[in-house]
Amino acid sequence: MAGFLAAVLTSILAFFCHMAVIGLRIVRINPEGAIKKLKKHALLLLAIWVCLVPAFAYVYAALGGNVPALARVTEGAGFQCFFGALVFLMLFFVYLTFYYVVDRSITTRMMIEIERSPGKGLDFGELTRNYDIDTKYKNELQGMLDGGFIRKEGEYYVNTGKGAAVAAATAWYKKTFRLGKGG
Repeated sequence: MAGFLAAVLTSILAFFCHMAVIGLRIVRINPEGAIKKLKKHALLLLAIWVCLVPAFAYVYAALGGNVPALARVTEGAGFQCFFGALVFLMLFFVYLTFYYVVDRSITTRMMIEIERSPGKGLDFGELTRNYDIDTKYKNELQGMLDGGFIRKEGEYYVNTGKGAAVAAATAWYKKTFRLGKGG
């Protein structure tokens, strides 16, 4: 249990470090350019999580855990530490996913627009005026261009090898889990 608690507590610390680094403008990330912004945040978060590995070990030890030598990871206390480190790593990926959803989700953006409106309610026309879908598509296409997933040939957008691979993998996943077209 000490490993799990250490992972959760250290991940909370990582969240506050992320807030401090961005809030104090220690690292400046331009909100434009979706792929570049995502890469910079992912690298920043990875750096924060890696830098907090010693904090994880300290918190684990403070909770009564015994930080083992790597050779004894499969033994009782060693397994608890390894389990906690694995949870700490998984929480990193959960936080990255949460960041991505908050940053890119149309659904959350619409809820924000509704909440910011004077009467806390918008009809369909008001929503489309506040959140222009053409701008959303242009931003998505620009992000895919910046990320090297597509290229523009004349008036057409064409998948690159990278884009075709992602399309094939996600099409398989959507079909396998019966997710439908989505979007």
